[in-house]
Amino acid sequence: MLGLAFSRLPATAEPFTRENFYNLVPADKKLDPAWVKSLFTRGTPQVYAGSDLKYIGMPIGGIGCGQLYLGGNGKLWYWNVFNKIKNDFFCDCGGSHYSKPVIPSSPVEQGFTIRYGNMTLPLEKFSDITFRGEYPIGVVTYRDVNLPVSLMLEAFSPFIPLNTDDSCLPATVLQFTLKNSSNAKIEIELAGHLSKTGMDSRLMRGNGLTFLECSSSTAVDSSQPDHGTMGLAILDATKTASGELALSRTLSIDPGRSEVVTFLVTWHFPNLRIDKLPAAGRWYATKFKSALEVAEYVVENFSRLAGQTKLWRDTWYDSTLPYWFLDRTMANTSILATNTSFRFPNNRFYAWEGENSGPGTCTSVWYYAQAVARLFPELERSVREMQDFADGIGFDPTTGGIWTRAESRGDFVLDGQAGNVLRAYREHQMSANDAFLKRNWPKIKQATEWLIAQDKNGDGIIEGWQSTTLDCGSWWGAMSWTSLLYQAALRAGVEMAGELGDKEFPAKLQPILDVGSKNLTKRLWNGEYFFHIPDPSHENSFVLGNGCHIDQVYGQAWADQVGLGYLLPQKYVRSALRSLWKYNFTTDVGPYRKKFPEGRWYAMPGEGGMIMTTWPHNDRIYPKKMEAGMKQGVGYLNECMSGFEHQIAGHMISEGMVMEGLAVERTIHDRYHAAKRNPWNEIECGDFYSRAMASYGVFLAACGFEHHGSKGYIGFAPKLTPENFKCAFTTAEGWGSFSQKAESGNRIAAITLRWGRFNLKTIMLESKLAHSAKVSHDGKPVDAKLKREGKRVLLTLKNPATISAGEKFEITLT
Repeated sequence: MLGLAFSRLPATAEPFTRENFYNLVPADKKLDPAWVKSLFTRGTPQVYAGSDLKYIGMPIGGIGCGQLYLGGNGKLWYWNVFNKIKNDFFCDCGGSHYSKPVIPSSPVEQGFTIRYGNMTLPLEKFSDITFRGEYPIGVVTYRDVNLPVSLMLEAFSPFIPLNTDDSCLPATVLQFTLKNSSNAKIEIELAGHLSKTGMDSRLMRGNGLTFLECSSSTAVDSSQPDHGTMGLAILDATKTASGELALSRTLSIDPGRSEVVTFLVTWHFPNLRIDKLPAAGRWYATKFKSALEVAEYVVENFSRLAGQTKLWRDTWYDSTLPYWFLDRTMANTSILATNTSFRFPNNRFYAWEGENSGPGTCTSVWYYAQAVARLFPELERSVREMQDFADGIGFDPTTGGIWTRAESRGDFVLDGQAGNVLRAYREHQMSANDAFLKRNWPKIKQATEWLIAQDKNGDGIIEGWQSTTLDCGSWWGAMSWTSLLYQAALRAGVEMAGELGDKEFPAKLQPILDVGSKNLTKRLWNGEYFFHIPDPSHENSFVLGNGCHIDQVYGQAWADQVGLGYLLPQKYVRSALRSLWKYNFTTDVGPYRKKFPEGRWYAMPGEGGMIMTTWPHNDRIYPKKMEAGMKQGVGYLNECMSGFEHQIAGHMISEGMVMEGLAVERTIHDRYHAAKRNPWNEIECGDFYSRAMASYGVFLAACGFEHHGSKGYIGFAPKLTPENFKCAFTTAEGWGSFSQKAESGNRIAAITLRWGRFNLKTIMLESKLAHSAKVSHDGKPVDAKLKREGKRVLLTLKNPATISAGEKFEITLT
């Protein structure tokens, strides 16, 4: 790995002065030019081997189906697919798993063995094993000097964006390709086994498979949480040999030829229990009665399920974006396949903040996550409709406030409230029509009015009591973080009201927006970045003061994600981001954390990161009296939490600070290299912390992606190599690949749909020179009107088109 050419500087002695602040967070980052170059280059896929396999645990179960890991050597481990929520070593709310990663262990005995002649060898004992993770598919290769065969394992659960049901199956596919590397025909056997103490085993045959079932004792009451079945299946029952506790296939393979053997692991434990939700249950139990039925469904639909999962993987990686970038921005989607995430029988998506930590799909955490809404928008819509805007569950109909933790209630958290208005607009954009918006508009409107009620004088700045995602006790006074999110929510409210023909509501919101931007820059700007003016009548409240805070312009980042335009003049936004790069990003957090040791360690000495808040002007203020939660909050401000870092990385890229944004993102990626810890487990308050799904927003920023389903609108403004660019995309009803190239003074762009359908009316591209366009749909000319808006080119089709899977839409700008 390429490192950072920055020698650690020792923490300075007291007193802490402005001059030696730069020893703690140097303005000159001294980045290694080779490392900077690697940020942009396509590179090669990351393949792990040797000691780097130790900590790997890639989740490969279905969404909301429990937690099952694929280890670096191909072994399945953890196996928390049952219903007794673990509160043991695996539940880590304090974040110690960052410094002390979990070592693979398993309550289930499962594995695969090769038999060749007189030799029997478990796969994990092969002398040469490599791992390549391309979520949702993990690829493990096995070679051994004593065997004339190599194996490649592709392990995954069906994962098909926009197809929620087939991506929520309690099933893992283990597909082995065995290749004869010798010059002679060989006969070889691949065998698999599975068992669990306390469960009865029996062999069964179904349609196209042989199934080794493990079930809880018949003496156990079926209402108990862990009552259920699990099992191992091998496809193609006619060729299967079976022993007492194993399934096997003997193959005759010609020289240089390959054969494929497919196993399935399935499970069915329907009686999920969660505090305050005593009858939660699991969605998959409404579709299947046993693990065998799950296996039979997968077998019956195997070609489609496996084919479309691999098609998505191939579409994602068929890109000009760097491999490392594609790995990191997709990796956190695996949080959906952990015990952070659940899907209930009524189709409601429900989640913790992190694994078993912070219940109630916490509004102030989940509004950072961008992956679910873009890949499985049905799940996000369910949270809005069945929680956030559901009377008495997440919504207070008397005030319009949204409880931060649904049934667990808690506070009305200001950032989460604004975030939910913005999320409602995003969920509308990721819908094919306006039905979602029409159904929920009265509650969205009321939630927006709740925000306005906190702005006592209507000046666009909230100055009263503010609760936020940083559980620091009370906040009072004016700060851009919360107020800019408030203004973003108002802007989204204007857009939604306009689409529904509600003319009165925008007339109420627009005057606040008009003065809000001016007041923020007039009152809260110190010449470099936005600061916090505490309320002097609440001297024991939490204080940022003149600190440079990571989320100070997060409202603008949200506006970028949903195409709302600028809330502030661009020069202020860019200056704030440049200040965060200068004052908060360091290639080695060690010196800073030595000086300010409070807080959890999500970046160790020698590792880089974006520190939450710094005081470069040596004017940090502490509350006179540390009330409940404040000491913890002081620690938060010293930490490097990846979800916040992802959002700032994406915002930097959106604003043209591409190198800086990529550096922040790559630094997170390097912290989670398999040599150090599990690459698929970004930790905050708990493992697989949901805020980390902000990483998908970094991908969207790099693509300059915009979409509005009911308007038939899609746009791309690539920030990396726009002259030769390719990426995956998802819309309300389909997904595919976008590309653009510069050729002979022209720009040729193409939208190729791989799955589903897409209703298209308007296309946005960036081009400074284009004044005319040719448009075609599968080679047939299409009439379109071109309109320029600065660097943007808008092409509006005379007749809206429906693009189906396999079809191509091409645009030539001249």
